[in-house]
Amino acid sequence: MKVLLVDDSKAARFAMGKLLKDQGLEVEMAASGEEALDKIATEAIDIVFMDQSMPGMGGIAATTAITSNEKNRTYPGSTLHRQ
Repeated sequence: MKVLLVDDSKAARFAMGKLLKDQGLEVEMAASGEEALDKIATEAIDIVFMDQSMPGMGGIAATTAITSNEKNRTYPGSTLHRQ
């Protein structure tokens, strides 16, 4: 399973990425909402872990943009879930 981890914090990406990789997942990373949209458009991603608060395009706006695209409606639970 290929995971996209989106967080503006390099330390958070590193720590969460390690945890996900230790579970046998393939992990792609993005440092912003804009970068996440680019990766979603060009790569086959199974699940996205999105930071809510980031400079520029935050997690809520990026998630809305991802789920408003018809081709992304196949993501399980393609509604916004907040922690």
